[in-house]
Parts: sequence; C-alpha cells; structure tokens
Amino acid sequence: MRRSIPTLVTVLLAGALAVHTAAAVPLGTAFGYQARLLRNGTPISGTVDFRYMLWDDAIAGVQLGAAITNLGVAVSDGLVTTTLDFGNVFDGNRRWLQIEVQGAGDASFVLLTPRQEVLPVPYALWAGAGGASFTLPYLGQLALPSTLFEIRNTQNAQSAGAIRAQAMSGIAIEGVTTQGNSDAIHGVRSGDGVGASGVHGEGQQFSIGVSGTAQLAPGVYGSSQSHDGVRGFTNSGGSAGVYGENSTPFATGSGVMGFANSLANGVYGYSGGGYGVLGKTGIANKAGVKGTTDNAGAYGGWFENTAAGGVALYAAGEVQVGVLTILGGADLAERFETAEHAEPGTVLAIDPDSPGRLRVAEGAYSHEVAGVVSGANALSAGVILGNDETPGRGQPVALSGRVWVRCDATGAPIRPGDLLTTADRPGHAMKVGDLARANGAILGKAMSSLEAGTGLVLVLVGLQ
Repeated sequence: MRRSIPTLVTVLLAGALAVHTAAAVPLGTAFGYQARLLRNGTPISGTVDFRYMLWDDAIAGVQLGAAITNLGVAVSDGLVTTTLDFGNVFDGNRRWLQIEVQGAGDASFVLLTPRQEVLPVPYALWAGAGGASFTLPYLGQLALPSTLFEIRNTQNAQSAGAIRAQAMSGIAIEGVTTQGNSDAIHGVRSGDGVGASGVHGEGQQFSIGVSGTAQLAPGVYGSSQSHDGVRGFTNSGGSAGVYGENSTPFATGSGVMGFANSLANGVYGYSGGGYGVLGKTGIANKAGVKGTTDNAGAYGGWFENTAAGGVALYAAGEVQVGVLTILGGADLAERFETAEHAEPGTVLAIDPDSPGRLRVAEGAYSHEVAGVVSGANALSAGVILGNDETPGRGQPVALSGRVWVRCDATGAPIRPGDLLTTADRPGHAMKVGDLARANGAILGKAMSSLEAGTGLVLVLVGLQ
C-alpha cells in the first residue's frame, strides 16, 4: 500500500519585530513561523512531531545553526504555529528552511520537499537595501529614558570601528543636545591602551583635526584625574604644540592662560635645547613677558639658577628699575684680571707693569691701593661690574661698601672707626698711624675690631 506524504503550505514566514515603549529590551534572533499541514489535500488535526533545519542553498549547501526538534505539537485543522531560533545566522544572504514531520502512522520523520525559502517582510527589504531605497533625510524619535541608538563591534581588531561616517562636503557626524549639562558628543575610552583617546580627530592637508566652538563656554575643554588636561604635540619646526589666539581688540583676555588654585604652577615651560618660555611683543611700552601679583609678600617675577655659580637672570640690553634692593651682598665690585689668584679678603693694588690689571698689594701706605677681593667670610658682592661676555673671567674686587678684609694688627690694634691703609704684610691692611703718608693710600674705615695679630675685619671700603 502506498503511504500518503503530507504536504506543507506556508502561510507566513517572517521575523517577529515589535517596539516596546515601556522598557528598552533588545531583540533576539528568534522569528515566528506559521504553515498549514495537509495530507492528501486534507488538513491534519492531531499530534505531530516536527524537525526544522536551516540551509544556505535550496538543494545542497551548508546547514546553519543546529536542528530544532519540536515533539508532540498539537495541530488543529492543519494550522502550525511555532517560534524558531537558529542563532545569529541571518547576515543578508538567502536562507532555506528544511522541514521534516512525523505524524500518526509514520514510522519515522518524513522529509518535505522542496526546501522553503525564508522570505523577508517588506520593511526588512526597505531597511536592508540601505541607500538604494532609504529616504533621506530621516528623522526617528522615541521617548526612552536610555540610549536611543547603540552599535557595538565585538571584533577584537584595532581597525574595527563601531560607527564610520563620511561626507564629501559638510559635517560627517553632528551631535546636538538641548539639555543644559549634557554633551552633544561624548566619547569614552574604557580600555587601558597607552595613547588611546576618548575622542580622536584627524585632519588631512590643511584641515583641522579637532575644532571646538562655543559662545559662552570653552571652545575645547580637557580634563584628567592623573595626567594632562590638554596636551598638544607637533613635529613641525615652525608650529606650536599648543597654540592660543585672542583676537579681541580690548586689553583683556589671553591667547593662552594657565591657572592653578593650589601649589601647582599656573603655566610651566620646559625646553631641552631652547627657551623654557619665550614671550615677544611688537607694541611700545609693553613687555614680551610680564609677571604681576597683588600680594605684598609675593614677587611679580622670580628667577633662580640652582646650579653652583649659575646666573639666575641675564639681560642682553639696558635694564631699568624703579628701586633696586640688593639681598645677600653688601659691596659694589668690578671684575679685574689679577697677576695671580688672590683669596677673598685680600687687598689688591694697581699693577704698574700691566695696565688694567691688579696685583696683591705690597708695602705700607701704598698709593696704588685699588680694593679688596670680595666674598670673604661668606659675604658676597652685592653688584658686580664687568664684561658680560666673560662672566667667569677675573676676580670681583670691592671698590666701595662693606667687605671683610685681611688685616694685620701687629703694630697697633684695630677698632671701629679707624682708617685703614696697606700693610707691609702682602695683601693685608693696617691701622693708619701717619695721616700725612696715608693721603691717597686709604682703603677705608674699620667696622669691627682686631686687637692683635692677623685676621678678618669688616671694613667700609672708601678709597681716598
């Protein structure tokens, strides 16, 4: 006896797609399937077993996903309704559904032929066609308390992006928000990659990598918890790592401004081969660099050289000051070349054999007395005159002011107010005992005492 083969008439084959406004729940990969099962043209009623398989070809091909078996399905008047889920296997290419059934009287599953193509619904065609049938401009709107549109790329590759937009002219991506404290575009870099950015902009040729514009707020704002808030870098010789410009005609505002509300620096500049900070102006009565303070105990400018013997401030041209206060030093000195090196406190005299040079003073009441080498007893010179091109050449010689002097009190004790002249001991001073001989040979006045022997005496230098 010939066994009758059931036939299947497809009524509906589509993805079940619904919009839920109460809660944002992402769609899965399952879709609804309906058909009508007939045997010899008569609808079947009863219990039937079904087995479904998905293929990428109508006849042969490759099976996609695992087979789905539904046992003991109640069928009434031939109507079959079920939900199928083969996983994420729909990528836009054609798919075919293979169905096997086993009803009453069937010894095993019976293959129904031909395979049935999984057809899209009209809106799926419209969405899948992209630019071919997508009507622009398009405005979609939903009232949801969460993100309206989200795309994720789970491919672990540096070149894989989640969203890429390209425009031949105009704006490729524009973000707009009307919420007071919300960002129009917000980028987050959640990984720990060194050098990666939350937002990265790149410009070709003469275009700008990242541009920010605002009316009453910062055009570009950068913030970091443990690094630089904004960092700029360039490898072009004529360009700046960070460039700021203020085009207002008023005498307020800054091209670049640094601010710190703690002990940190407002602006810090460093260079390994050039100037740490370079300022320039082309307007009269203005300064290339200006420092100011409203604190009586602070300084408008501070210069420091931590290297031993280093210069803290260098001026290539004329220097003008209102009031100059010298701290630390107490005499006015000038650099002189000497015939031999002399220790601080040594009395020097004019060298008759070398014009412009000095030598250690020799002989009492010498009319060639010129001054004292500054720096004895840790009292440095207040002002040093000399050739600025050779700051290390020559010795600073005190011409006036307070300085410690090597003295000889062997012949007479020295007391404050005594006039001093050169002694027989080389490089030393002594008390004047003969005013007639001392005329033109006076070094200065003693400001401290030396009762006997040799030692240092604080002297107010005043050559006479």
